[in-house]
Amino acid sequence: MSAPASPTPARLTVDHQHAPIGVAVHEPVLAWQVPGAAPATAYEVEVRRRDAATGEPLDPAVWATGRVEVPEPPMRPWLPYAGAPLVSDADYTWRVRVWTSAAGAGARPDGPAPIDGPEAIGAGASDASSPAPGPDAAGADARPAAPEPAPSDWAVSTFSTSLLEAADVASPWVEPAQTPVEPEPPVSFETLFAPQDRPPAGDHLHPVKLVRQELDLSARAGTGPDAALPAPIIRARLYVSAQGVIDASIDGTPVGDTVLAPGWTSYHDYTEFEVHDVTGLLADTVDSADAVGSRHTLGLRLADLPTTA
Repeated sequence: MSAPASPTPARLTVDHQHAPIGVAVHEPVLAWQVPGAAPATAYEVEVRRRDAATGEPLDPAVWATGRVEVPEPPMRPWLPYAGAPLVSDADYTWRVRVWTSAAGAGARPDGPAPIDGPEAIGAGASDASSPAPGPDAAGADARPAAPEPAPSDWAVSTFSTSLLEAADVASPWVEPAQTPVEPEPPVSFETLFAPQDRPPAGDHLHPVKLVRQELDLSARAGTGPDAALPAPIIRARLYVSAQGVIDASIDGTPVGDTVLAPGWTSYHDYTEFEVHDVTGLLADTVDSADAVGSRHTLGLRLADLPTTA
């Protein structure tokens, strides 16, 4: 009897996200779940670079664990990446398979030992000269041990790195004219309910600033019979950061679905940036040498900081 296959891992995540495109650490945490009641006894993980044009994994693997036995008690339910250094702004694919224990993975429930002799072919009760076998002299059950389950199928997922090094940030900091903002005074219980002489809203609320950048991608050189046309865009990422609330768009189409990004940030300590896949928004809209469809407009709406540093 062939061994049953272990259940395929599910819910693959990298740094607690499904197929993220902005992994900004050198050792992201890989995690997965094993369906069913049988505990995993071993696992195997492989990570490979992914071709940006075809999406196919590239050899050799940047990390291959081989089969790793799960210790007792079981290890933590995540695995830090420990392969070759990850490359900034690159695509990766990773896969995992597991082995589970025989208990709960197809093992036969307890019951009487298999019948041997005439009963096995329906000949009725055995005669006195051929007693039905039972437990051996030591009292052990004669049933064979359940085989170890076979490895599961590979479960596959992807992730993309962000800008991992400070030197990777080549874009200059664009700073529009800043409007001085008065820091908000501390609020106490008394001042919260006391009558206040508030200034007009226009004195302390300023219009949102709009930054526009024309993107002319028509200089991309084609190859082969399409050399006269711009090369197709196969991958495009937008890395955007601001000291305040930012809303990005390309040709008037919002980038992403977040509101009031990047959320609460301690600007005195750090500045967050967001990563967006804008390949579809930058796709050429015409197929001609004038490359009208290769010209786009990046729009950024910026809100003032609530206080000045």
